[in-house]
Amino acid sequence: MTQDSKNRYFYSVGTIGRDMFYSLVFGNFLYFITIICGLNTNSIRYIIGITVVFTILRVFDALNDPLTGYFVDKTKSRYGKFKPWILIGTIGSIFAGLLLFVDWNNTYPDTTIGTILFIGTIFVIYLILDFFFGLNDTAYWGMLPSLSSNNKQREKTGSVARICASIGSFSMAIMIMPLLQKGDIKNDPGILIQFFNGNGQLAWIVFMVFICILMLGFQLFTLFGVKEKKEFKENEKYTLKDMWKAIASNDQLIVIAISMLLFNTGYMIAIGAAPYFCRFVIGQESFYSTFALVLGVSQLITIGIFPFLTKILKRNTLFTIGFAAFVIGFIIMAFSYTFIPLFIVGGIFGFAGQGLVQVLMLIFIQDTVEYGQLKNNKRSVAVTFSTQSFINKGSSAIGEILFVSALLTFINFGPQIKPEEVVDSQKLYFSMGMFIIPIILAVIGYIIYKLTFKIDEKRHDEIVEELKKRGDVIED
Repeated sequence: MTQDSKNRYFYSVGTIGRDMFYSLVFGNFLYFITIICGLNTNSIRYIIGITVVFTILRVFDALNDPLTGYFVDKTKSRYGKFKPWILIGTIGSIFAGLLLFVDWNNTYPDTTIGTILFIGTIFVIYLILDFFFGLNDTAYWGMLPSLSSNNKQREKTGSVARICASIGSFSMAIMIMPLLQKGDIKNDPGILIQFFNGNGQLAWIVFMVFICILMLGFQLFTLFGVKEKKEFKENEKYTLKDMWKAIASNDQLIVIAISMLLFNTGYMIAIGAAPYFCRFVIGQESFYSTFALVLGVSQLITIGIFPFLTKILKRNTLFTIGFAAFVIGFIIMAFSYTFIPLFIVGGIFGFAGQGLVQVLMLIFIQDTVEYGQLKNNKRSVAVTFSTQSFINKGSSAIGEILFVSALLTFINFGPQIKPEEVVDSQKLYFSMGMFIIPIILAVIGYIIYKLTFKIDEKRHDEIVEELKKRGDVIED
């Protein structure tokens, strides 16, 4: 096996555990504190508190993620730029993630002071988690462009990495309800909750320990199996001014980041609302595994054939196809929840399209690294990829936490509501919020992309050639 192949597979496999961790922590925490721990989502104190917390966290991210990238880009060690930070970020994320799944809701009294203490505790833990996972995420994805500057190699590695990320996140989505659902009149509690005699919080924390072990284990593949390629000259000096310039003057990075934030926020709304959709609209929590299976298989197939698709179609065309499939699929799902076969067809279209958009966005961000280097005379790999970490966490917070929290409150879905008590109008409104809002966000994101993003395959090759002429590329 060549070193390029080793890099591709050892790098990609490393993200399976990361994405299992990310899916559990960032995708299911709201379900844990509302349904498992019984937090009252109809409390105005809760909505205001959560909104304030995550607004502050996003401001923190806007400052923290580029700084994280700055320190990664400045790093010179025997282990390379990225690996030390990947390891530190992994260990810190595990520590904070375990603390997050303590039942803090029932630790404090149900009073205003208790609410403040609860939200304050979650804020501090989430801040620590945000910092360390951002560190890991920035370093991990920042390593990707250092593996090759060749367009076809990047497409192959990017698609394999996205496949492994999908395996991690969707295996988690498939497992979560059979193992950890609360249960109701129609559904038995999850297997782990039954094993622990109905103690949901204990079942979740034990499962979290297992996922943390997997996260560390899979990251070891990347830490020990990947060798960075030295294709580009190192920056002799890299300052904070260079860091801000790397983002502020890279117009292509900014526009693709905005577009990606809109697409991802819509996607995260659907992911965050899915457990409640299955429980209250479909009436079967166990349907979440079917939902996740459709989502995962659709994306895996699309991402798997992506290298073949790039041989016959340009990226711009593929992006339009992915966008159209996403919109069509989500429209079908919004109005077909009473007819499951049609709903599944919509899911196949929608999530296949989303998978195509995701892998293309990853490649677009990679290409802005060389674009920024050409403009600024500095190579800012980790700083550039810090925008992806910000996008992922920002879309998760806005979509999965803020929007879904507001939707639950508006529709009056909470732990005190039984699925059989939900009326048809509530089901329709919830479905509209879950699927139509993402379509609106995707349309805006697509318009921004079409009007402003100019780096296609030909332009990227031209940029690399210009860097070679300038002496910024180390020839093989």
